[in-house]
Amino acid sequence: MKRIAVILLVACGLMSYGQVDRINTVIIDYSNPQKFEIGGISVSGNTFTDSKIVILMSGLSVGQTITLPGDETRIAIDRMWRQSLFSDIEIGIEKTEGTQLFLNIDVKERLRLSKYSIKGLRKGETNNIRDEITLKKNQLITEDLINRTRREIENYFFDKGYYGVKTTFSKEEDKEKPNFEMLRIDIKRGKKIKVYNVVFEGNESIEDKKLRKLIKPKRTYKKWNPFASSKFVEATYEETRPAIIQKYSSLGYRDAHLVYDSIIRKDKKYVIIKIAIDEGKKYYFRNITWIGNTKYRTSLLDTLLGISKGEIYDQSRLESKLFMSENGFDISSLYMDDGYLF
Repeated sequence: MKRIAVILLVACGLMSYGQVDRINTVIIDYSNPQKFEIGGISVSGNTFTDSKIVILMSGLSVGQTITLPGDETRIAIDRMWRQSLFSDIEIGIEKTEGTQLFLNIDVKERLRLSKYSIKGLRKGETNNIRDEITLKKNQLITEDLINRTRREIENYFFDKGYYGVKTTFSKEEDKEKPNFEMLRIDIKRGKKIKVYNVVFEGNESIEDKKLRKLIKPKRTYKKWNPFASSKFVEATYEETRPAIIQKYSSLGYRDAHLVYDSIIRKDKKYVIIKIAIDEGKKYYFRNITWIGNTKYRTSLLDTLLGISKGEIYDQSRLESKLFMSENGFDISSLYMDDGYLF
C-alpha cells in the first residue's frame, strides 16, 4: 500500500504536476481516496494580484469538499495557469484540523514592464512606431505581448513597402523596481521591396501594358535601368486593383472578375504580381424602353440619354446619363429641375 505524508501540486514553466513534499502528517492512501473539507485558504507570493482574486481564479472555496488524491487541486492550477498572470503556482497544505485542510496557494507573478526602448531607427520613425504599438507600462511581459508587438511593428513597415523587417526583443531586470523588467526592441527594417514584373493571365481583350497602367505600382524591372522599378506597397496595390474590373465593365464585359491574384517573392529585393482574369462575355445595349414618362416625350429622353441600340454596354456610362452627369444633363436633373424629387 502506497502512502505519502502530504500532497503538494506544482505548476511552473512547462506545467509539471505532482511534486511530493513532507509538510504535515496527513496520510494519503492512493488505493483509498479520502474526502476533506477546506477549512481555509491563504495566498503567498502575490504583489500585484489581490489574494481574493487569486482564490477566485482557483475555483476553490472554504467549506468545499475535495478528495485526496483527486483532481480538484490540479483543476485549480489549470484554471489559474490559463490567466497567464503567473510563472509558478503551488498549492500545498499548511495544516490540518481533523478532517479539515488549510491550503496555501503560493504564486510567482510574471514580471511587468517598467519601460521600453527602440533602437535602430531614426528619431522620426521611432516616434511613429511608439504611436503604432500598444505597449504600456505595468503590462505583463508574456510571449503573447512580444508576438503582438512584433506584428504591429511588421505591419507598420509592410504598409510602407518594407518586407524584410527583423525585430529582436531583449529583457533586462529593472534594479530600481522589483518585479519589473525593461524591454529593448532592436529593429532592422531593411530595404523597400520592388516590383520585378506584373504578369496577367486570361486577358485577351486588353493588352498587358494597358492593364498595368491601371494599378500601382506601374513600373517594373528593366535590365537597362534597374532603378526604374517601382517600390511595392501592398495597401496601394489593393486600392488600385479594382480599376481592372472597372475597365472591363466599361468595355461591355459586365461579368469580368479576378480569378486570383498572387504576390510572389522573387528574392530579397523583388516581388512578382500575378493576376488571372476571367473576362466573360461582351454585352451590348439592345432596346431601351421608357415607362411612366407622362411629362416628357420618349424622343427627348432618348436624346438626353444618348445611348443607341448596338452600342457596347457600359454600366458607368448608363448611370451617369441617368443620375450623375458632370455637366448636369441627365435624366434625374431634368425632372428635379421641374420639381420632381426622386
